[in-house]
Amino acid sequence: MTTKTSMLRATTGTLVVATVALVGLGSVVHSTGASLACPDWPLCGGEVFPAMVGGVQFEHSHRILAGLVALLSGVVAALAWRERADDRLRARLALAAVGLVLVQAALGAMTVLMRLPPAVSTAHYATSMLFLLSSGEVARRSWRGEFAADQLARERTIVTALLFAQLVLGAAVRHFGAGYACGRDAWGCAPLLTSAFGLPLLQITHRVLGVVLVGVLVWFARRAAAVGARLQAGLLVNLVVAQIALGLVTVGSGISIPIVTAHAVVGALLLLTTMTLGRLAPQRRLRTTSPAAT
Repeated sequence: MTTKTSMLRATTGTLVVATVALVGLGSVVHSTGASLACPDWPLCGGEVFPAMVGGVQFEHSHRILAGLVALLSGVVAALAWRERADDRLRARLALAAVGLVLVQAALGAMTVLMRLPPAVSTAHYATSMLFLLSSGEVARRSWRGEFAADQLARERTIVTALLFAQLVLGAAVRHFGAGYACGRDAWGCAPLLTSAFGLPLLQITHRVLGVVLVGVLVWFARRAAAVGARLQAGLLVNLVVAQIALGLVTVGSGISIPIVTAHAVVGALLLLTTMTLGRLAPQRRLRTTSPAAT
């Protein structure tokens, strides 16, 4: 392994970890009501280093970590471009990630300057998930290289798209204030009987897609286990169970900051696991026996 390859692996791994942490910290900012603790952008109360008290400690920490993620994405893009002869798609994805982080910064500024419009806040989250997917794939390709025998490509694309839609829908539930549109009823939604549209419908759509997605993810995990990726398939199932439990606790017992944060982090880990499922195991384990050999 060359020094350049080691550096790219280390940097991409750090970028993915920092991005997941940023998702969790963003959830803390929203849950604590600290989104407008810094009323201006990119400064905080006109200061580069404000006093880290009250909501400022969460909001400004989020901005600092976001800046670190942006810096890391630039470093990863430079390293991947330098090694583009080894993997051109990886280089393009790294450059796309830089573009996404710039869009993310613009949406973050709009969120603050426009005083938290729900649609912009939801788009901010959606862009963060796209960035996580692109940087995660850059990291995977840096560690494992191109995957020649991908038997789950079609299923993975469909399942990842469904999971992405569910995560963005969950963000819409939060930002449009639909978290308690069904009260604290974790199973039903009585207000839906008297309101055909609006927040209850958004909440129940999120729940129904979640139920469907549980079955889809378990089926996908079984498919992956059947072609050799048993360990990662087991991880996916455990994350699904954890996410269900966290979602029920969030609705049933009130919005607890640690629970909501864990729910956001597990959602990001689910997306990463689904995107990489079956492509982190050694390729020899993923090849089925040929008819001639049988």
